[in-house]
Amino acid sequence: MSLEKNAPVISYGKYADYIFATARKNSDSPSTDQVMLACPAEDTELEPTSEWHTLGLRGTCSPGFVLRARTSVTNLLPVDYATISSHTMLPACHVLWASVWLGIADAAMEKARAQVRKTARRTPIPFS
Repeated sequence: MSLEKNAPVISYGKYADYIFATARKNSDSPSTDQVMLACPAEDTELEPTSEWHTLGLRGTCSPGFVLRARTSVTNLLPVDYATISSHTMLPACHVLWASVWLGIADAAMEKARAQVRKTARRTPIPFS
C-alpha cells in the first residue's frame, strides 16, 4: 500500500525507525474515518517542507514534511484510529504531560525552599 501525506509536524521524523501516520480508510471514506499506518523508515521518504523554530518549552525537533510511504498492508493497524486515540494515545499523553508539569512544579518549589532557607540562615531572627 502507499500513502502520501503533507504533515506540518513530525517530531523527530528524520531520526525515527517508524512514523505512525493517520489516513482516510480509503479514497471514498469520509475524512473522519481514519486508520493508522506504521511507516518503517526503509519504506518511507520524507521531503522537508518547513523548519522548526523552538519557542519557550516547545524544545522539540518537529519540522514539516511530505511523507511518502510504500509499505506492506501488514503495517496497517487493525483498529480504527478513533479507538487507538481514545484508548491509548490521549490517556498516555495526558499522564505524560501531567508528570512533566508536576516535575517542573516540584523542582521550582524545591528551588524556592532552598533559597528561603539560605536567606534565613544568613539573617537570623532575634528572639525577644
